[in-house]
Amino acid sequence: MSFVTAALKGVYACPLKKVRLCPGLVVLRQRRSFERARRSGAYFRCALVLLQAYRGAEDVSSEAVSYGITVSKKVGNAVSRNRVKRRLRAVLKSVLPQHAIPGTVYVVVARKELVMCPWKDIMQKIQEGVFFTNKRLQEKENEPTGC
Repeated sequence: MSFVTAALKGVYACPLKKVRLCPGLVVLRQRRSFERARRSGAYFRCALVLLQAYRGAEDVSSEAVSYGITVSKKVGNAVSRNRVKRRLRAVLKSVLPQHAIPGTVYVVVARKELVMCPWKDIMQKIQEGVFFTNKRLQEKENEPTGC
């Protein structure tokens, strides 16, 4: 499919920029969303990533799934950080629409080992993390509160 026919069919968000639409996914931009994920919610920790998740974001709709990516300078130079971000975006865009709970915010913090990791390992760890955090969030919702 050529770029022109794809733009006419509405595959791209803007015909001048090749920005693909992924319905139901919202990218986090505000610091307070990242901070809330760090403070409250469930998390999954492994050698490659730290995946944090929480329910009920005020800044997004209840039907949307939000995600944010954090890659610090500890991971490497700018080239390797950008590569890690591209790979994580691709993994999240393939995993989250199928396995995420609507109204949930996911934040992925990359670790140094992610730079040279094979694609299938990244995909497997992110899927494990999404399943684990979903289970933990559902357990938190089912907990009795109060006296």
